[in-house]
Amino acid sequence: MKKTIKTILKFTIGLLLFFVVVALFSGFKDIDRLFKINWLMAWPVVILTFIVNFMDAWKLHVIINHFSKKGDLITLLRYIIMGRFVGHSTSQMFGDMGSRFLYTKSIGIDLKRGTFAIILDKLLIGILLGCIIVTIPVVVAFEEFERYTSIVPLVSAVLFAISISLMPAVISIFIRFFPKRDILKQLRTMVSGRLRWLLFFLTIGKFLLSAIRFLFIMRLCQIDLAFAKVFMGTAIVQGSMIVGITPGGLGLVEAGWAGVLYFYKVPSLNSASFLVNQRLLIFGSILLLSLLFVIHNGLKKRFSTPKEKPPTSDSQPK
Repeated sequence: MKKTIKTILKFTIGLLLFFVVVALFSGFKDIDRLFKINWLMAWPVVILTFIVNFMDAWKLHVIINHFSKKGDLITLLRYIIMGRFVGHSTSQMFGDMGSRFLYTKSIGIDLKRGTFAIILDKLLIGILLGCIIVTIPVVVAFEEFERYTSIVPLVSAVLFAISISLMPAVISIFIRFFPKRDILKQLRTMVSGRLRWLLFFLTIGKFLLSAIRFLFIMRLCQIDLAFAKVFMGTAIVQGSMIVGITPGGLGLVEAGWAGVLYFYKVPSLNSASFLVNQRLLIFGSILLLSLLFVIHNGLKKRFSTPKEKPPTSDSQPK
């Protein structure tokens, strides 16, 4: 009962924050104009949402399979998408972490290895966000920073690559203090070979596609921002999602984007349109993908041939 009240309270706070942010830009005037986008051209948002979640699942699948050869990518993708849906109802961090723990439990991975794999999965995106957030103030510090914003994605990628390259050395330091932890040695092996570059591309690829998704929604709302600016905005918004106070970052995501759009002097009505429609389109995509996976799972169970049980000793002829 307490958890339900807490969830309702979080949702109420998020909803109030959402309306306050939208009201600051639109004043709730010409509300019908906020929804005047070409909805028929919004289908790429669903595809991009699917690919973003697929790359997220693939990354965790690679990590889990290094520690235990038991994972199934499609099943993991279903868990992650359902976790995203739950995250929009409760807390994004709760949905993400909960779905990953349920998946590792379902395939029989012990709690310690499963937890380690999930932490590493989240650590990679945390390192990338750190590289971007460190780069942003350095670029903004320049007097004519507009000229240098285009290099932010490249500089961030280089810093992230350097961070990945240094991981084996950092892990070796921990091994000196915990020599009996075999899982640390397995981790060092994973980030010392080619596998680390696959994790690099999956992590940064997922982030780039998330930024492209926001860029596409901005174009639908007639906002013409350069990709590098959207890239920086995505990092700020992803950082706000880590807080996980409200369901799906409701209100927090919009507040983050509101600050970015105000900084770049985007017209207020276009900004309000983006804040509303990015929430509707992304949640709608997650809802649609969740329903498709539920239908797929139901059909799979219905038409799958049941496995024959081996005869028991009582049923065998004497």
